Amino acid sequence: LGAAALGLVRVPVPPVETIIALSVVFLATEIAKAARDESRRDTLTWRHPIAVSSSFGLLHGFGFASVLADIGLPQTELVTALLAFNVGIEVGQIIFVLVIITLARLVARLAGGSTETAFNRSALPAAYGVGIIASYWLVDRVAGFM
Repeated sequence: LGAAALGLVRVPVPPVETIIALSVVFLATEIAKAARDESRRDTLTWRHPIAVSSSFGLLHGFGFASVLADIGLPQTELVTALLAFNVGIEVGQIIFVLVIITLARLVARLAGGSTETAFNRSALPAAYGVGIIASYWLVDRVAGFM
């Protein structure tokens, strides 16, 4: 993110957006596989979690850098702006996860089950929902090349 936002690395936005959509489709597929068979440990994400998460971080960092380029960074406070942007993204992700966990606990409590059961039951439909939306986004981005 820093290198791209500072202009040290330049990548065209349309291919990056397309690959980001593909990465979300990939992750939805991995989650769906694991949700169908909880004992399954032969997926790429399970075998190489650091490589997968690092490559996703790099791709999504390029995507965030394009957003930063669009809104502009104050040149006098470049490092502070990058740091604040990164912290904002991380805090937003933590809040999102906490909201999902809280909702799962609430649903589990209302249904009389455990939070783990709520997550297990919702993993497959959530993976399909995210996969469908990301697939649409992927097709839309690829069509933009034509």
